[in-house]
Amino acid sequence: MKKLMLFCGLVLLVTSAQAPAVSVTDVADAGGAPDNLNLDQVENELPQLFEEQQGVELSEDLAVDIDSPGSYSYAGPATSGTIPAGTIVTSYLVHYDPLVTYPAQAVEVTGCSITFDTPILGLIFRSGRLGPDTLGDSDGIVGSSLTYWTADTLSNVRGFDLWDGYDQDPITLSADRLTVSFDTKANTIDEMRILVAAEIEVKIDIKPGSFPNSFNINGKGVIPVAILGSDDFDVTCIDPESLTFSGLDVAVRGKDKLMVSYEDVSGEDVEGASGDGYVDMVIHFQDNTDNWELGSTEGVLKRKLYDECGGTAIYGAGSINVVQETVE
Repeated sequence: MKKLMLFCGLVLLVTSAQAPAVSVTDVADAGGAPDNLNLDQVENELPQLFEEQQGVELSEDLAVDIDSPGSYSYAGPATSGTIPAGTIVTSYLVHYDPLVTYPAQAVEVTGCSITFDTPILGLIFRSGRLGPDTLGDSDGIVGSSLTYWTADTLSNVRGFDLWDGYDQDPITLSADRLTVSFDTKANTIDEMRILVAAEIEVKIDIKPGSFPNSFNINGKGVIPVAILGSDDFDVTCIDPESLTFSGLDVAVRGKDKLMVSYEDVSGEDVEGASGDGYVDMVIHFQDNTDNWELGSTEGVLKRKLYDECGGTAIYGAGSINVVQETVE
């Protein structure tokens, strides 16, 4: 008889932040932002999405032009807000520099959308017309390029035109805060900065308290995984119903009771007692043979915190080794 065996090692990951994954429609996903975003330097027939800074902890409140879901044909004071100091964000920049040279006729692209897997916290697009230069003010905080376009007249600005009478760049922020949709029309540059909640990387311990950690992968058992608490991470903020481990769901016992407990399972033994003084979350995931392949090397835990804790996505990974063993 053959069995699949999973050997899992403890991996402690330093808490950090990762860039959320995105999907795009009628937008070029262009990777990291170039150093020079001046006029006519980075042209494309589609708006380009550049990744700027990852996992930035804001040292002060940051002004944004849209912070609530809805459809906007122009943005006034009622829609603006701030992202509070201490929030960890990842920033992206929508940059549209069409394949024309000013003062040629403006080129319009419609039906653009960008979807993230963590909430959009705010959109920044003002560039000095009839209001503050929130886009320019945020360059040095969450931007990553060295040079941006500085317009030589008030009629030419790098931000989206959502002002009363200039509604050629409408924006919609979805109700779930995951998707921003927009049209853009420009013969110079249109830019919008998108700030999303960073994905927090957490420490996990697969099969806590045991090493080497081996499992019979037969689709009938459960796989225990601990999310480790610390001085700056409270595991009770995690929404257990949202958790997955490499595609596995949280196991259920009895009448829809999740197999989740809160206990201190990490740390070195001290005078016969284990633990490090911080409460950990231990989750049992229902095994499924179809989720594993021979030679798999990593198990990944995902999902999010409760909305009252910010709704931020979490991510943790542990080393695994799936091998096929023949049993006589």
